[in-house]
Amino acid sequence: MTPAISLRQVWICDQHDDTSRVLRALYEPKGAQVRQIQVLRQIEQPSPSEQPDLIILNISSKDPIASAVESKYQSVPRIVIGSVKTEPGFYAKPDPCSENESSPLKGLFQFKDLISRVDSILDSLDEQAV
Repeated sequence: MTPAISLRQVWICDQHDDTSRVLRALYEPKGAQVRQIQVLRQIEQPSPSEQPDLIILNISSKDPIASAVESKYQSVPRIVIGSVKTEPGFYAKPDPCSENESSPLKGLFQFKDLISRVDSILDSLDEQAV
C-alpha cells in the first residue's frame, strides 16, 4: 500500500455510509480526502482544491449524480460498483492501471478488491505526477 497519498480527492457516490467510512479510515491518515457524494449540489461547484482525482460510483446510471459525473468529470478515473445497462461508453473511462476501458466491480464486492483497485489507481496517478 502507498505510504502517502498526498492531497488526493476521492469521491464516493453512494447512498450508504459503509464504503465511505472504510475508505476514510484507510486513506485520510495518508493525506487523501474521501468525500461522500449523496446529492447533486455536492458536485456542482467544487473549488479547484476539491476536484476529484478518483470517483467511485455505487449508484444507478440513471441517477442525476451519475449523469453529472459523466458530463463534468470525463477525464477522471473511476471505479464502478455493480453493473447496469447503459449507453455504450457511459462508464467506459480509461483505468490508468490497465488496458481496460473501465474499472468495474461486482455489486457484491469485497472491500479488499475495492481497496486494491483504489490503491492501484492512486499509485498510478502519483507515478504520472512525478
